Amino acid sequence: MIASGVGGFADTVFSNGEEDTFNGFTFKRHDQWDSPEQDAEIQKTIERALIYWDSLGVNKQQEIMRKVLQKARASGWTSPFNPQGISAISQYERVLETARLASKRRVELVPIST
Repeated sequence: MIASGVGGFADTVFSNGEEDTFNGFTFKRHDQWDSPEQDAEIQKTIERALIYWDSLGVNKQQEIMRKVLQKARASGWTSPFNPQGISAISQYERVLETARLASKRRVELVPIST
Protein backbone atom coordinates (compact mmCIF):
# COMPACT_ATOMS: atom_id res chain seq x y z
CA MET A 1 0.00 0.00 0.00
CA ILE A 2 1.18 3.52 -0.76
CA ALA A 3 -0.76 6.30 0.95
CA SER A 4 -0.59 9.86 2.15
CA GLY A 5 0.68 9.97 5.73
CA VAL A 6 -2.32 11.85 7.12
CA GLY A 7 -5.57 10.94 8.83
CA GLY A 8 -6.44 7.27 9.10
CA PHE A 9 -3.61 6.24 6.81
CA ALA A 10 -1.06 7.74 9.22
CA ASP A 11 -2.54 5.53 11.94
CA THR A 12 -2.76 2.32 9.93
CA VAL A 13 0.05 2.20 7.35
CA PHE A 14 3.38 1.15 8.82
CA SER A 15 6.55 1.51 6.74
CA ASN A 16 8.84 -0.37 9.12
CA GLY A 17 9.83 -3.06 6.63
CA GLU A 18 11.53 -5.32 9.13
CA GLU A 19 8.62 -5.49 11.59
CA ASP A 20 5.54 -7.74 11.56
CA THR A 21 3.35 -4.64 11.38
CA PHE A 22 4.74 -3.55 7.99
CA ASN A 23 1.97 -3.02 5.44
CA GLY A 24 3.07 -0.25 3.10
CA PHE A 25 4.61 3.14 2.58
CA THR A 26 3.43 6.63 3.36
CA PHE A 27 4.45 9.93 1.84
CA LYS A 28 4.45 13.40 3.34
CA ARG A 29 1.41 15.49 2.44
CA HIS A 30 2.37 19.02 1.40
CA ASP A 31 0.06 21.99 1.85
CA GLN A 32 -0.20 22.38 -1.90
CA TRP A 33 -1.33 19.01 -3.30
CA ASP A 34 -0.92 20.02 -6.93
CA SER A 35 2.74 21.03 -6.72
CA PRO A 36 6.14 19.84 -7.95
CA GLU A 37 7.15 19.19 -4.32
CA GLN A 38 4.18 16.88 -3.77
CA ASP A 39 4.80 15.10 -7.06
CA ALA A 40 8.45 14.54 -6.07
CA GLU A 41 7.44 13.22 -2.65
CA ILE A 42 5.01 10.72 -4.18
CA GLN A 43 7.53 9.65 -6.83
CA LYS A 44 10.23 9.13 -4.18
CA THR A 45 7.86 6.98 -2.10
CA ILE A 46 6.84 4.86 -5.10
CA GLU A 47 10.49 4.29 -6.01
CA ARG A 48 11.31 3.36 -2.40
CA ALA A 49 8.40 0.90 -2.33
CA LEU A 50 9.41 -0.72 -5.64
CA ILE A 51 13.04 -1.09 -4.56
CA TYR A 52 11.93 -2.64 -1.27
CA TRP A 53 9.48 -5.00 -2.98
CA ASP A 54 12.06 -6.10 -5.55
CA SER A 55 14.54 -6.85 -2.74
CA LEU A 56 12.19 -9.44 -1.21
CA GLY A 57 11.92 -13.05 -2.17
CA VAL A 58 8.66 -14.49 -3.41
CA ASN A 59 7.94 -16.14 -0.05
CA LYS A 60 8.33 -12.86 1.85
CA GLN A 61 6.17 -11.02 -0.72
CA GLN A 62 3.42 -13.60 -0.31
CA GLU A 63 3.69 -13.46 3.48
CA ILE A 64 3.27 -9.67 3.44
CA MET A 65 0.33 -9.85 1.03
CA ARG A 66 -1.35 -12.49 3.19
CA LYS A 67 -0.93 -10.40 6.37
CA VAL A 68 -2.19 -7.22 4.69
CA LEU A 69 -5.28 -9.00 3.31
CA GLN A 70 -6.05 -10.65 6.66
CA LYS A 71 -5.75 -7.32 8.46
CA ALA A 72 -7.93 -5.61 5.84
CA ARG A 73 -10.63 -8.26 6.18
CA ALA A 74 -10.57 -7.96 9.97
CA SER A 75 -10.89 -4.18 9.95
CA GLY A 76 -13.43 -3.68 7.19
CA TRP A 77 -16.80 -2.00 7.77
CA THR A 78 -18.67 -5.29 7.53
CA SER A 79 -16.16 -7.60 9.22
CA PRO A 80 -17.22 -9.25 12.48
CA PHE A 81 -13.58 -10.02 13.35
CA ASN A 82 -12.96 -7.44 16.05
CA PRO A 83 -12.86 -7.50 19.86
CA GLN A 84 -16.56 -6.65 20.14
CA GLY A 85 -17.55 -9.45 17.75
CA ILE A 86 -19.67 -7.19 15.55
CA SER A 87 -18.84 -5.30 12.39
CA ALA A 88 -17.87 -1.64 12.43
CA ILE A 89 -21.00 -0.74 10.47
CA SER A 90 -23.14 -2.61 13.02
CA GLN A 91 -21.41 -0.72 15.84
CA TYR A 92 -22.06 2.56 14.04
CA GLU A 93 -25.73 1.68 13.50
CA ARG A 94 -26.06 0.74 17.19
CA VAL A 95 -24.59 4.06 18.34
CA LEU A 96 -26.76 5.99 15.87
CA GLU A 97 -29.93 4.25 17.09
CA THR A 98 -28.98 4.88 20.74
CA ALA A 99 -28.46 8.58 19.98
CA ARG A 100 -31.76 8.75 18.08
CA LEU A 101 -33.66 7.20 21.00
CA ALA A 102 -31.91 9.45 23.50
CA SER A 103 -32.88 12.53 21.51
CA LYS A 104 -36.56 11.52 21.75
CA ARG A 105 -36.30 11.29 25.54
CA ARG A 106 -34.74 14.73 25.96
CA VAL A 107 -36.89 17.28 27.68
CA GLU A 108 -36.57 20.86 26.60
CA LEU A 109 -35.54 23.02 29.55
CA VAL A 110 -37.55 26.15 30.10
CA PRO A 111 -35.71 29.04 31.74
CA ILE A 112 -37.05 30.12 35.10
CA SER A 113 -37.86 33.80 35.15
CA THR A 114 -36.84 35.74 38.20
